[in-house]
Amino acid sequence: MINWTDIENSLHSWAFSFSGNIQAIWDNQNAPQPKPTYISLNINNVQKIGGYDDVRQKNGKEYLCGMRKITLKVQAYGSKSLIALTKLKDSLEFPVVEQNFKNVGLAVVEALDILNTSIDLETVWENRHSMDIFFHVASNVEMPDSIFLNKVDIGGELLDDQDNKHQLDVEINNP
Repeated sequence: MINWTDIENSLHSWAFSFSGNIQAIWDNQNAPQPKPTYISLNINNVQKIGGYDDVRQKNGKEYLCGMRKITLKVQAYGSKSLIALTKLKDSLEFPVVEQNFKNVGLAVVEALDILNTSIDLETVWENRHSMDIFFHVASNVEMPDSIFLNKVDIGGELLDDQDNKHQLDVEINNP
């Protein structure tokens, strides 16, 4: 299973630490928007890679194992937004960052170009910049011991086209 808590904590810590200690938040939180400069993070896509996942056994249990591609949208707001995202993008090649991500099962695949997404907010111009980062992560989901029904009992009454009642008792056993 993907440990989302560890992944989110690692991404949040990276964004704060390697941007120059700029406040980092997760998008779509029920909280006021901070004053610029700040960074927002959003895992906006988790995609299965390849065809079917593999079934693997470990310690007598079966696991469904496969790779996932995660898209992280990183946006920065305020006068230091371009600097913050440039620092973050450059840090993806630092061995300590690679190791921290590896510790939670993430591997950086690609960081796209930093885009200028600045906007006029009626009375003020807000500097904004954005980039997407692609990661790979392994998914290991423990399979249940039994996914088949062993026994089904069906009972009740059926009415025919003449409104005659017929008793129904059916039992099906899976060998």
